Amino acid sequence: MNKIRLLAVTCLTCCSLYAQKPIDATKQIEYIDLIHLSHTDYGYTDNPDIAHELHERYIDIGIDAVLESVNDQSKPTFCWTAEALASVYEWWQDASPSRRKDLLKAVKSKQFEITAAPFNVNPLHNGTQIEKMLNWIPEDLWKSFQPEVAMQNDVNGFPRALVSGLMDKGIRYFWSGLNLHWGGIFIHRLMPFGGKCRMAVRHLYG
Repeated sequence: MNKIRLLAVTCLTCCSLYAQKPIDATKQIEYIDLIHLSHTDYGYTDNPDIAHELHERYIDIGIDAVLESVNDQSKPTFCWTAEALASVYEWWQDASPSRRKDLLKAVKSKQFEITAAPFNVNPLHNGTQIEKMLNWIPEDLWKSFQPEVAMQNDVNGFPRALVSGLMDKGIRYFWSGLNLHWGGIFIHRLMPFGGKCRMAVRHLYG
């Protein structure tokens, strides 16, 4: 009976929402950003070793596409986002000196974005683990990569300690892509820990 009542309430709510006056999106939406990235989900869709190799290939493809549009202004501007810092660092360790220069050129063009968090995490990490994530790469490389955005995609929320630490490192923009299978839409509040940041919350992942 409780399930039936819940279903009835849900149906009535949905009907009332659809019955509302249509919203003119052209008066509320100024522009739409299309963010190119390859979601990092080690071990879920494939063997982790294969996933690591594929992500290194994706970075190569992204670099080549960015530099092609940088070197030929007649072609459409191509932008790429590396969702996880860990994937880029693994690529960097395997890359040749010339290839590393290609990545830095792509980053300098502002068409290749390297995000600040090493990977997508849950909110249960301790202080030692947070500290490790905040210092995943050498400081000189951090400055070369020039991260401006931190991303947590396919997980719900952003660990407060990680946000605080990343803000101390100069990050001011945060992106959270929800996974509705982990509990659904949440009301996001940044707890007081000093400073302000902008948070983009996507409705769904993928």
